[in-house]
Amino acid sequence: KMVKAFGGHFGSLPKDLLLGIGPGIQKCHFVVREDVLGQFREYTDLAQERGYASFAARKGDEYFVDLRAILLRQAEEAGIKKVEAVPDCTYCLADKYFSYRRDKPAIPEVMVAYCMLRS
Repeated sequence: KMVKAFGGHFGSLPKDLLLGIGPGIQKCHFVVREDVLGQFREYTDLAQERGYASFAARKGDEYFVDLRAILLRQAEEAGIKKVEAVPDCTYCLADKYFSYRRDKPAIPEVMVAYCMLRS
């Protein structure tokens, strides 16, 4: 949606966009149960095409979903060619990042995302 909005409002071409991905929960800790897994099933085909078993690995009745891989697929489908990503897992690095899934606070902290247009 963002790529289309930039194209419609500013004439931006997807090939000229740079996607920056900050720290986030990685597949080692993003766990969902089968009732939520259905929201990610459409990404299984690309995973197999790239030689992965899936974007979700099953362990017992839990599935570990690779949100970063899904985001990269969405960027690819939108035509974005340039991506820079921070590999940090916010769940693993408690001394550096907040993680709602790890910390389960009564009052959640928030993270910020932003878009910037530079001519």
